[in-house]
Amino acid sequence: MPKEKQEIYIDQQEKSYIFFVRYFGRILLLACILILLIGLFEGRGPLYIKRTVNIIIAFLAIGIVVERFMRRIACKIIIDFDTNMVSFIMCRSNEVRKYNFSSIEATQINRYAKFTFKEEKIVYNIVGHEKIREAINRLDG
Repeated sequence: MPKEKQEIYIDQQEKSYIFFVRYFGRILLLACILILLIGLFEGRGPLYIKRTVNIIIAFLAIGIVVERFMRRIACKIIIDFDTNMVSFIMCRSNEVRKYNFSSIEATQINRYAKFTFKEEKIVYNIVGHEKIREAINRLDG
């Protein structure tokens, strides 16, 4: 008796994307320290240092907003139509989150696929990933 074809779609982000998402906070902090050091050593008076501090405050404020978004980004997605499960491996924590198809309240597809569940939202970058885009479209249909 022939075994049925398994319908499992697996997609993973590029290593550079994962690196950036995982270490964005540290990269931003290093950039702020570098800007501060340049501002202190190249400072041409108190106004120059004040501008440098204002730039750093703006960077950190933007960083806080972006950090909240990046916690929801998955770096790998597994869609299993045989078991009706979707699994996400989160970029920041490497935590595996598994959900049944029926627990997906909504999906939105643009540059990112946004999955809305009862307790959280998970985002996955689908630019250049056409096979996984098609599989995600099947979840709605």
